[in-house]
Amino acid sequence: MMEMLDSPLPARFSSYIAQLRQDGDGSQMLHYPGLTSKPWHDPTQFPLVLALENAAKQIAVEASAIDARAFHRETEPISRTGNWDVFFLYDRGRRHEANCSACPVTAQLIEEHRTVRDLAGLVYFSRMAPGTRVARHHGPTNVRLRCHLGIDVPPDCGIRVADESRSWTVGKCLVFDDSFLHEAWNDSTFTRAVLVVDVWHPDLTEEEVRLLQGLQRYAAGHGNQAARSWALNDAASATR
Repeated sequence: MMEMLDSPLPARFSSYIAQLRQDGDGSQMLHYPGLTSKPWHDPTQFPLVLALENAAKQIAVEASAIDARAFHRETEPISRTGNWDVFFLYDRGRRHEANCSACPVTAQLIEEHRTVRDLAGLVYFSRMAPGTRVARHHGPTNVRLRCHLGIDVPPDCGIRVADESRSWTVGKCLVFDDSFLHEAWNDSTFTRAVLVVDVWHPDLTEEEVRLLQGLQRYAAGHGNQAARSWALNDAASATR
């Protein structure tokens, strides 16, 4: 353990955290240097994709059993028309225990593979109502890629990343870099449903992933401690 602690940091990670010297409010994630940058990635590169596609029918059964009332509106400040609803399994480091229990096959596959389940990532079922369009936007970081497994895919729906448009196929995955501008639409009269899973960029080594996970655990832990301290001090002040 001591030898590992004394070993030099990977050069790319050192460059990554050196960006913390820059002024800012800390709300923006940093750009990780040296990673392949392209809008679309080959799904066959990812063991998770094979696992999801092999279990696609079971995942679809779990998705169809979710009570529609358990979904809620997607809350990110992204312009849209229509309704875009989500059902979270993982939400920026928080595991939704009841939701994972309701979808055991899906949850197990997510936890067996190289998925992002900390501050940088999300795992959720996404439902896009008929007539919905989500405006161009981009994700916060290039350390992750986004995988979509098609569950219910009507005609006249699709996604554009950078300048290339594609559509989903039931039981198959798309993988793209959501740090590129992208948009999605459902111009059909039926609901479109996909499973969304964030995965670590394949260029990241296992050591780099462990360092990124550790950095995010550190940030989350201190953020939680600060929130608890503020709440206790506010409560004490209110009872003076």
